[in-house]
Amino acid sequence: MSQKFKTNPPNQGRFQGAYGDSASGKSNNDAHPLFAFDLKDGTYCISACDKEFKAALAEKLRILSCMTWQQIRQASRKSHGFEQIKRNQVRGSLPTWLTDDVLTLSVCRFHGDAGRLIGMIDGDVFKVFLVDPRLDAYDHG
Repeated sequence: MSQKFKTNPPNQGRFQGAYGDSASGKSNNDAHPLFAFDLKDGTYCISACDKEFKAALAEKLRILSCMTWQQIRQASRKSHGFEQIKRNQVRGSLPTWLTDDVLTLSVCRFHGDAGRLIGMIDGDVFKVFLVDPRLDAYDHG
């Protein structure tokens, strides 16, 4: 398997699947998610959201933080679960460290069906690349 992060040494920080099994091979089922924001695209940034969307985003992060990855995996994508999209569907800018062999990204809905968080799951961390309050950051098919 090729290295997914240009800055990390081999076998550390690799993307291991849709729900981020850790690089050590241990399951993250009982862990609670952590969140990291790497927002390079000003169009799809928290600052592009109004107060209502910012509040909805904070509430979504609070709810997800209280859940385990196993509970999130079992949840519907329309409630607190995630869905997968192909990387080439994304219209916004992705981080430069994200290598071309990462073909899918994870999407989490917030503010009902009105907003999306787009990123990848790495171990216990959901790395958010885009915050989409207008539903135009990727092709919805």
